Amino acid sequence: MIANQVKGCGFRGALKYVLDKEHKPEIIGGNMVFRDAQNLANEFGISRELRPSLKKAVYHASLSVPQNERLTNEQWENISEKYLTSMGFIDNQYIAVRHADKDHDHIHIIASRISMNGKVVSDSNDYKRSAQIIKGIEKDYNLTMSAQTPFEAKQMDERSTKKGELQKMIRENSVNSKARLQDIIDTLSIDKKSMELFIEDLENNGIGVRANISKTGYISGISYIYGDIAVKGSDLGKKYSWIGLQKRGLDYDKDRDCETIKSASERSYSHQERKPVTEIEGPTYQEYG
Repeated sequence: MIANQVKGCGFRGALKYVLDKEHKPEIIGGNMVFRDAQNLANEFGISRELRPSLKKAVYHASLSVPQNERLTNEQWENISEKYLTSMGFIDNQYIAVRHADKDHDHIHIIASRISMNGKVVSDSNDYKRSAQIIKGIEKDYNLTMSAQTPFEAKQMDERSTKKGELQKMIRENSVNSKARLQDIIDTLSIDKKSMELFIEDLENNGIGVRANISKTGYISGISYIYGDIAVKGSDLGKKYSWIGLQKRGLDYDKDRDCETIKSASERSYSHQERKPVTEIEGPTYQEYG
């Protein structure tokens, strides 16, 4: 099982994404009254009013299993509740939604980081805690044990897995890695934001970026570096390409963001010098702009 976590600002945007008909959504758990994005956002406002100064009140987690495994709605409901409770969400508003638009079975959880008594769920060591929780869920439900990325392994005990073995697991698990990349990018691009903030969020989730930048600042394409895997945006699908990101509403201003993207690209090349990167091929779409 693979878990992704993102903290965000807007409930409405996150809810519109997870309940979009394109994803064939089905609400399978939660403690909310309403079932549509607009009213759910207003309902989440009840807890948000308890901490109006908290900028990132939205907790968005996605949990997925490999393509050859499926769970029932009841199992997903129990897993979502167990995952949230173990992450410290005891008295918090949340909704769990199952999607049927991809080959791998997965759910999305939208929760308020503000409990109904006004306390904020800590995000300290949340990647480490999440990885430990997922291992327990995999064992309880007899699921395939997921390979850790170097980013997650650093949060855990780096001595537990030899570097060479870890890289081999990631290469063998490249299909899941591509699906995970898509899920993270989908989640991070929900709220319309500057490209600078989007790249910052990607890096906070262990994803490096590399842009094809001309001397004039014109960008013709983007690639993502995830662990020891590199993949072109267009190989993930049209909406993950450079022009696809902008069609989603991400705002690129050459004067404001060019240096940020150049710096991010340099960091990704520095990563490649330290570790070999495996290029992953996929269905190629021609990328413009």
